[in-house]
Amino acid sequence: MKREKRLKKGIDSLEKQKEIYEEKFERALTDKNYERAAYYTKEIKSIEIAGDDKEAKLHRKDKKKHILNNKEVN
Repeated sequence: MKREKRLKKGIDSLEKQKEIYEEKFERALTDKNYERAAYYTKEIKSIEIAGDDKEAKLHRKDKKKHILNNKEVN
């Protein structure tokens, strides 16, 4: 249960960080600072990958729980 909460908090944190970086990306484009915009693009992509990994771990855990619950019922 603790692991599940930690994963959910991690996902929420990554989403907030992604929003911040998207705002900074927009500002960099507005300022025509294309190097900075490229940096934020790369960071946003990394955050998306990390978030997908955490989501997969969370769902894998849910799937294991579901399988175990079905075995107990049968």
